[in-house]
Amino acid sequence: RYISAYCAAHDASPAQVALNWLRAKPLVNSVIIGARTMPQLLDNLKAATWDLTALLTQRVGQVFRNFQLSVALGKIRQLRVM
Repeated sequence: RYISAYCAAHDASPAQVALNWLRAKPLVNSVIIGARTMPQLLDNLKAATWDLTALLTQRVGQVFRNFQLSVALGKIRQLRVM
């Protein structure tokens, strides 16, 4: 929700936030975009015109960690059913 609100308030797309989060990672040297259409490409390129705040970088990291945890728990539940 916080990320969606940020996107709306700053005229940014979720893809731009994701790309900038990757760019903010110290061990990431480059980011490969996967645009399939010209509008996607143009949107992705806008990510290079701004940077995430430290707070938003943390929030996106939390969302990513929570997603990884939920995926892992889902896989564990599947294994228990088998």
